[in-house]
Amino acid sequence: MGDTRRCYIHVGLPKSGTSYLQSVFRASEDALSAQGLDLLPTTAAGRRYLSVALRDKLDPDTDPPAAFRVLDRLHRDALAATGDRALISQEILGALTPEQIKPLVDALPGYDLHVVVTVRDLARALPSGWQQETQSRSTTTLQEFVDGFVRTGGRAARKRRRRVLESVLDSWEHHVPPEKVHVVTVPPRSAGSEVLLERYCAVLGVDPASLDRDVRRDNDALGVVQAELLRRVNVALGDRLTHRRAGYPEVRKLLAKRILLAQGGRPTRLPDSARSWCVDASEAVIERLAGGGYRIVGDLDDLRPDPTSFAPPSESVTEAELLDSAVRAIADLLVDRIDSPGR
Repeated sequence: MGDTRRCYIHVGLPKSGTSYLQSVFRASEDALSAQGLDLLPTTAAGRRYLSVALRDKLDPDTDPPAAFRVLDRLHRDALAATGDRALISQEILGALTPEQIKPLVDALPGYDLHVVVTVRDLARALPSGWQQETQSRSTTTLQEFVDGFVRTGGRAARKRRRRVLESVLDSWEHHVPPEKVHVVTVPPRSAGSEVLLERYCAVLGVDPASLDRDVRRDNDALGVVQAELLRRVNVALGDRLTHRRAGYPEVRKLLAKRILLAQGGRPTRLPDSARSWCVDASEAVIERLAGGGYRIVGDLDDLRPDPTSFAPPSESVTEAELLDSAVRAIADLLVDRIDSPGR
């Protein structure tokens, strides 16, 4: 082992296959260790609370005392790691400001830091991002969510910093130079997830054939009708179940993942009114990546939106569709509660 070990910090972007990659790697820890790659933090609690602590979002009323020591534990785990490489993978780390990143850097002494950013074309990423926020109790409509990106500046843009590639790069480049930033493009849907995994493994020096890829997918997308129904449920909740880490996760687990996901439904697509902006924004991203000195893994053409990714106004969700989805959801919830009362 050399004097300097390398630590890869995978910061997303959101909806760029991060959950799939994390599931494969966590299921393959022994194979990764044999190849000299350690996963940090070493515990599920450490992974859960790392980004919360760095963003100063820990709540003493709901978070355990150990959560407040997560950076100290990461420091000890990093020093004790036996491989010549380590990986930290949390997409929420893309939301950090340069000041919030510094404690993470300080917790990893002796490591040569590299950043990995997986990025998907905007026309697919934004509708998926809206669904993700809806499943985290957001009441924002799809159009409002998209408008927050079309408009420049303001609170909406700051709130969604982690979803904007330029913002993520700007923050992390205060600590890691561009030549140590690896940008992995998500291939078109037709290519399958295996291509993304191979690209990711190429950055980390891992043999993809050695990994356990038979993992459960927990991050599948709801249909657009079902996602809009969940959003309206969030509105109806009002000031109930407001904590996103205590209480509301059960809504996501039961209503979103168990009931609404099973309904299927047509996919969410970007409103056609955002087509021109999306094309221009995509070209700006490609231009920055092509000339920024980053290590590109994949094809920058993957970031150009497919024309079929846009929905015409005639594809809007109707009240009749929402009513049908709601009635079926109530019936399924009743069966679920009666057939499995202890679950």
